[in-house]
Amino acid sequence: MSLPPGNAFNLGNVYPNAFFDYLSRLLPRKLKLLFKWLEYLYANCGQVFSVIKKFSEYSITTITYETGNEDNKKRLSEILEKHIKIKAAAINVGIDFFIYGNTFVSLFRPFQRWLVCTKCKTKYNALNYPYEWMPQKFEFKIKCDKVECGFHGIAKVEHDKLADPKKLRMIRWDPKEIDINTNPITGESEYYYTIPQHIKERVRNKKPDKFLLNTLPWEILETIKARKVFKFRENQLFHMKAPSPAGINQEWGFPGLLGAMKPFFYTAILRKANEALALERIVPWRVMYPQASSVNNDPAQYANLSRWKIELADAVRKWRKDPNMVKLSPIPVGVTEIGGNAKNLLVANEIAQTEEGIVTSMGVPKEFIYGGLTHAGGSVTLRMLENLLFTYTDQLIDLLQWVSDGTCDFIGLEKIKIGMTDFKLVDDIQQKQLIGQLFTQNKVSTTTFLKSLDIDAEKEREQMIEDQISDAKMQKKITMRLKDLERALADKVDAQTAGNPLQYDPSAVLQVAQGEAQTLLSLPMEERKVRLGQIQAQDPVLHAVTEVAMREMERQQKEQGQQQQQQGATANPNPQPAIAPIQSGGGSPSTTMTGR
Repeated sequence: MSLPPGNAFNLGNVYPNAFFDYLSRLLPRKLKLLFKWLEYLYANCGQVFSVIKKFSEYSITTITYETGNEDNKKRLSEILEKHIKIKAAAINVGIDFFIYGNTFVSLFRPFQRWLVCTKCKTKYNALNYPYEWMPQKFEFKIKCDKVECGFHGIAKVEHDKLADPKKLRMIRWDPKEIDINTNPITGESEYYYTIPQHIKERVRNKKPDKFLLNTLPWEILETIKARKVFKFRENQLFHMKAPSPAGINQEWGFPGLLGAMKPFFYTAILRKANEALALERIVPWRVMYPQASSVNNDPAQYANLSRWKIELADAVRKWRKDPNMVKLSPIPVGVTEIGGNAKNLLVANEIAQTEEGIVTSMGVPKEFIYGGLTHAGGSVTLRMLENLLFTYTDQLIDLLQWVSDGTCDFIGLEKIKIGMTDFKLVDDIQQKQLIGQLFTQNKVSTTTFLKSLDIDAEKEREQMIEDQISDAKMQKKITMRLKDLERALADKVDAQTAGNPLQYDPSAVLQVAQGEAQTLLSLPMEERKVRLGQIQAQDPVLHAVTEVAMREMERQQKEQGQQQQQQGATANPNPQPAIAPIQSGGGSPSTTMTGR
């Protein structure tokens, strides 16, 4: 990009030119050098680091799978989310995107390298077989273990696909090592990778790094051997790029951090000035001297200043040991402070204003970093910020689909369409309330209503089934325990009536005990004990049954409370009572108890 005409190249006289200043001389002119400066900016500017971290993390939402085959969905989600760790990889992709304006991603497919004896065709695993590396010709020299063979020479190299989805990986490539050959007319591109020198050295050594040697793809080793650059096959590299002007490197994304570089450089100058002031002027320098009491009475004319200096230095040392020490001086002593005025010279306000300029150059409000952003005060800014992240998330979803398709091809699975739940920076409460009203009027489906609340409808339906099964099991337990209680009560009544024939009706006693238990649970503990004592004195059988009913009610209430906490916002709005009314096996009694 050419500079405006004038004194742009007059380096000795930069200020008369309004388009050229001192900081412009620091800006890089090459794209790969620009990437290094952007890395430095990310690592050393807190505002840039904070914005990129928030952007790369905040826009990642729940991954969705659109398929009717639950087994395939479960298998793919386990590979992507558990083994590839797709969400963490997406965050790293976002960091690259917002720093460089470009992201290069490929899918590593695991392989198994075999060293084959050229005589007996026996295969040996290169990972655990002792071989000799020949770096001149990039060959493996082996000694066959079979006694009848006895081969000792160069082995043939073969590779098999390692069908282990746990070893699938997303690889992010350094943009500084990537070159793009593009056709500006058709938009087609070829991608090349310059293998770093430190990798070449670890492979070309007589004693190489065998871990690196055994795990590098064979195509990379052949490229190092040929001393060339590596060319990616078609559709083996996914390129995400930020929007860029048509006239500036269309094949590359335009780094959004470029506008923050000059403000950052200016901030660095201000910080350097603050550092110099803090080192030199923050602590005052005190100078003590004999002070003249008048124009005609100058101690320097008659006093022994050398002796006075020694005495004064000794007094200062004693004062540091004992702050209450008093020193007598025959002549007045004056004190002058030099420096100590850094507070008035520091440029903290200018630094704060420049840092706000850095945030503004990235297109985000300062409240997004420092907090305090409200819907009412910044709805327009938030909407613009939301649209910016929508552009990024659209490309991110394309990347996730590309990784998913590659994974499905690797494991032999039917391709599944994946995406992410809608990303919304602005939480539109009114829209959610409107959808809720339409749902109550049966004008909106349950799936749409749950989606507006960021709830997975399929998972929620499965949870509802599990809850109904759990409730049915609980009701069955209640019924069985009540039957056991009724049988135990009947046995107690039989035992009581054997010596003193009292005409107890078991069903009536159960109903009275349940009523008493409900009343007692609503009373304070002291009143409850008093009431239980009264019941025990009047009727021991009723007292025993009431205590059993109280324990059962407390247990059921506790279980129901735990279930409601687990269900949260999706809990049944009309929960069942903790204890169902006890249904007696006999007829309705005319009285509660008789015979006493």
